[in-house]
Amino acid sequence: MPRRLIVLLAILSATAYASTALAAGDDYTQTGHEHMTSLPAASSSTPALSSAGHDYHQPGRVHIAPLPAASNATHELSSVGNIIWITQPAANRVLRATITDGLVSRLQQFELPVGTLPHGIAPLSGSSAWVTLEGTDQLVRLDSVGRVTRRIQLPAGTGPHGLVRATNGTLWYAGKAGSVVGQADPMTRRVTREIHLPAGSLPIYVTEGRNHAIWWTELTGSRVGRFQNGNVTRVLLPNSGPGSASARPIAIESDASGDVWFSEEAGNAAGVIPVAIAEGARSNLTTSSIRLYRMPNPASMPAGLTVAPDGTVWVQTTRPYGVVRIRDTTVEQFDLPYRPINGGSTAPLPHRIHVVSDGSLWYTELKGDWIGHIVLRTH
Repeated sequence: MPRRLIVLLAILSATAYASTALAAGDDYTQTGHEHMTSLPAASSSTPALSSAGHDYHQPGRVHIAPLPAASNATHELSSVGNIIWITQPAANRVLRATITDGLVSRLQQFELPVGTLPHGIAPLSGSSAWVTLEGTDQLVRLDSVGRVTRRIQLPAGTGPHGLVRATNGTLWYAGKAGSVVGQADPMTRRVTREIHLPAGSLPIYVTEGRNHAIWWTELTGSRVGRFQNGNVTRVLLPNSGPGSASARPIAIESDASGDVWFSEEAGNAAGVIPVAIAEGARSNLTTSSIRLYRMPNPASMPAGLTVAPDGTVWVQTTRPYGVVRIRDTTVEQFDLPYRPINGGSTAPLPHRIHVVSDGSLWYTELKGDWIGHIVLRTH
């Protein structure tokens, strides 16, 4: 049974939402307006992790920080240092949050032209980030006040969704609309490689693994793909098929050991490709080489996934609203608090989760337009 994180909800000040109509580049502070909840220590009935003798992290507190309204569409977040970048595609908006002592101390909002639909984020530093413009087939670099300082035009119909900056400085994007995974050079502002997938594959997220391998997920293709040393390998996920039978893989991330992790929304699981397979020959990357970790609840709808530096995997779940922790083959569910949306008539939908530099977790709430901060307690 999932462990419920009992919370004490604070009353939100009405002024917390007073700055939602700021002009592009303006900012406002949220200090004192965070929706803070206190979580008790784990009970003695908590199942022990199999890594006896080692420290592990336990959720301790959750802060909920409201964002400017975005038609219920707060999507991605990524960070460098104490700066978190956030996208709100439906509002054509990018946010830049400064974090001080675990709270949002400053929030800047950058309004982009209507129809640009900013989505994927690849921070360069706290002062700049690359962002995909899914509506106009572009990659743009924003500075710390929201100015576009560089722009790369992609082929029409690409629809760039996910984005990662590789260790060699190039940008890799998942072209959801065009079923293409591409590479762009930010110096020449040109597309240098395109990997065309079968129509309707819908590649959505992309990451870099060990030895410069590029990995991606195909939402309706029900596959995970890899590009390495000029070779493309695509593997069908277990117990699935293209189209309506897809496991709907979404997030994908490599851990420090080289294992590649991904979430399956329809498959109700998190999957991992072990490093020995991930770095092996193309023939080794097969459906049978993938290991799945089933979510505790049979209808969890896992989407966001992130890997902490210590190897702990965190997965967001919708039913129940919370996170799942995977460590040393142990899978545990933790419920999270949430604010009622539209008077309780709209079900919340967690979307993306990310480990920041201090080891804590931040996540986005797609329907409710907020970000949450999970402060981890070490035991």
